[in-house]
Amino acid sequence: MVHEVYKYVVWAGTAFAVMYWLGRETWAGLELFALALLAAPFHAPMAYRFFRRRLLHRRRDALGLPEATDQEILAFITEALDEAYIDWEWRPSRTGPSQKGAAQWREIAIGDGEETIFVLADNGMVEVQHTDEDPEIFLDAVESVQYIIGLKGVYDPINKTVPFDDTEESAQG
Repeated sequence: MVHEVYKYVVWAGTAFAVMYWLGRETWAGLELFALALLAAPFHAPMAYRFFRRRLLHRRRDALGLPEATDQEILAFITEALDEAYIDWEWRPSRTGPSQKGAAQWREIAIGDGEETIFVLADNGMVEVQHTDEDPEIFLDAVESVQYIIGLKGVYDPINKTVPFDDTEESAQG
């Protein structure tokens, strides 16, 4: 929501500056250049967001991944976690939704205490944070689920494997 308001304020300010320049009796190219130079830093966040989305969509297309909203990706991840009997809970997002009309719930937490794994879906990209270090970033939801299941060490519902050598130590008994 904040980005939407910011976008309209910047465009309105830019339109006002251009209208001011056009309303002057004598037009000077130097004034227009100065206005463009002053307005450019305010347009940088919008350009960054646009090109980041385009880059992510191109990467997803190059990998042959289907177009999916953040909610669809999280639905797939939570269903796979339910199949693996891993408890998770929704967490309110620190930022607004990436798609218009989407819910604010884009983050899930797995586990408690220091062993908590945070999963955030943002513009078709999945970030998995297990430690205080930088998060692991995935474009494929299947790979992110396999990574999470590898961290938890339980039955993998996607590959149908148990990641233990001894069956007595496994989660299935």
